[in-house]
Amino acid sequence: MTQIVRAIVLAAIVTLLWVVAAAAQDRTYKKPRFKKRARSTTAVKLSAALFVLVTASAAAILHAQRPLDSTSLGRPVGVGQNPQRYAYSAWSRWTRVDGAEYRYRWGSDPTQSRYATNVDAFFEVRNRQSRPWEGAARSLDCAVDTLSRSQRVTVPVNGVRSVSFLTPNCGTTTNPFFRPNVVRSVRIDH
Repeated sequence: MTQIVRAIVLAAIVTLLWVVAAAAQDRTYKKPRFKKRARSTTAVKLSAALFVLVTASAAAILHAQRPLDSTSLGRPVGVGQNPQRYAYSAWSRWTRVDGAEYRYRWGSDPTQSRYATNVDAFFEVRNRQSRPWEGAARSLDCAVDTLSRSQRVTVPVNGVRSVSFLTPNCGTTTNPFFRPNVVRSVRIDH
């Protein structure tokens, strides 16, 4: 929604500058002999300015309503990845860990060979502390409780950070899942 507002404000500013420049240009030239022509020229310019504003606003609204691309969804972009076949699970419920909350989901494209035994793991970590939260989003091995994959994450005060990485699929290609885990970093030297 903020993209729509920004685009409309930008279009309004551009239109206003164009109208001001056109009005300033009218003052530098000799006035036409007929006042009707002067009024009609100004009316045409104002109509054109209004048309530009409406067109830019409509384009901004249509642009904002199009589906988001893969980079804004946080999905790692692979070579030849088919966005129509890529599937996401629903987000999990928020789970509390030491000083933060997280949720997760998986993403996969069964037509891609990289997803034969793997899925993309997506995490969102939310900090509820009065200081930055540092830790790691990770996945556990499917068979035993050992670390499989991990990625560091630093979350600012009252902020949310997204993390994604490729991890082993503990399920099947039709029913994938992974074992999520988020931990806070702890210094040993204290």
